Amino acid sequence: MITLSSFKDILISKSGGKPLSKVSNFYSIAYQAMTKMKARVDIPSAMRTVQLTNPVYSDVKLYPLPADMGLNAIVNLRPIVPDVSYYDFSHLNQRQLKNEVKFSPVSPLYGVRNINGVQYLMINEETTEPIVVQSCDSLTAMGAVNLLGTATDLAVDELQKVTGGGSFSFGVAAGATNGIDGTLDATIDLSEQNDLLAYVFLPTLTNVTGVQLGFGQSNTDYFTGSTAVDFFGNALAVGWNLVRIPKSSFAIGAGAPSWSGVAYWRYRVLGTMTVATGGFRIDSIVANIGALFEIDYYSDYQFATAAGARTVKPANESDLIIISGDEIDLYTDQFIEIMAVDLKQQGVNVEYQVYGGNNLKANYEAFKMKFPSQRQLMTTTYGSRPQGRVNE
Repeated sequence: MITLSSFKDILISKSGGKPLSKVSNFYSIAYQAMTKMKARVDIPSAMRTVQLTNPVYSDVKLYPLPADMGLNAIVNLRPIVPDVSYYDFSHLNQRQLKNEVKFSPVSPLYGVRNINGVQYLMINEETTEPIVVQSCDSLTAMGAVNLLGTATDLAVDELQKVTGGGSFSFGVAAGATNGIDGTLDATIDLSEQNDLLAYVFLPTLTNVTGVQLGFGQSNTDYFTGSTAVDFFGNALAVGWNLVRIPKSSFAIGAGAPSWSGVAYWRYRVLGTMTVATGGFRIDSIVANIGALFEIDYYSDYQFATAAGARTVKPANESDLIIISGDEIDLYTDQFIEIMAVDLKQQGVNVEYQVYGGNNLKANYEAFKMKFPSQRQLMTTTYGSRPQGRVNE
C-alpha cells in the first residue's frame, strides 16, 4: 500500500514534472483510473477473504454478499465450520441461476444473482438439515396449537405457504398481545443449536414493530427472542419474511426454562394494534446450527483511510491506495493517461501518447500474462454433444 501523498511524488517524477496543481479533480481521477484498470485486469491486491454474514442452511438458498465485491468476482467459497468435511469449490464454475435452482444433488454448487442491484449468493449445501420444531402443516400433527392473547381465527392455510402442506394463519385484535402458541407431542433438545428460524407473513406493517419467537417447557417457562429485520438484515416487509433469531439473543420470558427439553413454542406479532386485522401467518419453525462459509473475492474498494477503513474513492493525501509491485506501475500509467487529457483541457502542453497512452495496452497485456485472473466466470452452457454424433 502507498499513500496518496507518495503516489503524487511518483506522478511528478514519471510525468516529467507536469504541474499536478492544474489537475482539476485529483481524487476523482484517482477513482477513475482505478475503475478503468480493474475493468481490464484483476489485480492480486484486490483479493479479500471474509466470512459470509449469515450461516448457511440447507433450506435457505440466498445469502447477501459483501457490499464491496466486484460484479460476479468470486474466486473461492469454502466452509469453515463444521470442518469435518472440507469442500473447496474453486474448481467449480458459477452457474447462471435464474428463477429455478439448478443445483446438482450430489455436488454443492454456487452462483450469483443480482436482485434490485444487490448481489446475492445462491448455494446448495446439504450438510445442515433443519431440526423442525413446528412444520405448521396441521393443528394437531405435532401437538396442540392455540390462540394467544386476543388473536382470532386460527386455521391452516393450504394456499398461502412456503414449505410443506400449509401455514398457520390467524387474525389480530386491537391490543398488544396477539399470536399463537402450542405444546409439542415430543420434547426437542435445542441446547446445541445456534439459531431459530421461521417464515412469517405480515399482511400489514401498520403498528407492527417486529415479531417474537418463544421456546421452553410450558406457557409459564419459556425464552423469548425478537427481531424487526429479516434473515438478510432488511426491515420486515409486507408479505413473507424469513427471520432468524440467534439463540444468544433470547432472554427468559417467564419462569425457569431450559433449552434441553423444549416442549412449548410461541409466536407473537409485536406492536399495539388499533384495528382488527386478518391474514397473519407463520410457516416452518426450525432450529439449526448452520455452516459458516468464507469467500475469496475481488473487492471494488481499492482505497482506504489512514485508519484502515476501505473506501471506493480517496478523500485526502493521507488515504491509502491498496496496490503494490507491478500494480503501482500499471496504475500510474493509467492515471497519467487520464491526467494528460485533463491537463490538456487546462491548457498545459502535454503529449497524450507519451504520458500513458502509447504503451498502456501492451502494459495491460503483459500484466494479464504475469498475473492471470482467478475469477470464476459464470457460464450458461451445462453440456453439449457434437452435432452428427448423436447416434454413436
